[in-house]
Amino acid sequence: MRPTEVRAVILELGHDARLDFQQKAGRITAELNTCSTKGVLEHLDSAGVIPEEFDHDSTEEKLFAKYCDALLADRSASWLKLKPLSSDRMPPTSGLKARITL
Repeated sequence: MRPTEVRAVILELGHDARLDFQQKAGRITAELNTCSTKGVLEHLDSAGVIPEEFDHDSTEEKLFAKYCDALLADRSASWLKLKPLSSDRMPPTSGLKARITL
């Protein structure tokens, strides 16, 4: 999936009644996992702004958020040497889920 195809793929998945939300999100993640480093960088350039055609709180908007999560968490975080922290080491009010190790 190229960055220019993301909107169309999400719209198609959003209307596919045969799949539940987790399956739809899984397909997006699987597509991103096939991208080269250059492909991921292209996605990073275009991600982050929710397309206007996605209604507020819609399946498509939520799938776009999952796309951004997968792009950042699954593909990009390892390049930044981010490591997940166990939940028992997290302060109770913190939303931070990773620590930079240098």
